[in-house]
Amino acid sequence: MSLFDTMQKDMLSAVKSGDTVTVDILKIVLSALKNARIAKGEDLSEDEEKKAVFAEAKKIKDSIEQYT
Repeated sequence: MSLFDTMQKDMLSAVKSGDTVTVDILKIVLSALKNARIAKGEDLSEDEEKKAVFAEAKKIKDSIEQYT
């Protein structure tokens, strides 16, 4: 099972439990994974998925530092 599939299942669980913070975070990460998949034009390898997630995390961290 890919990282993308795992995160989709986690998001579904979070939606069912009403955990809006987790849902919001997973939406951002899933969006980054979808965009990376579209940019490549095919499914991502596990390493490429991890790189996309880490890149998104870095963007978020930089944004937090910038606004504080």
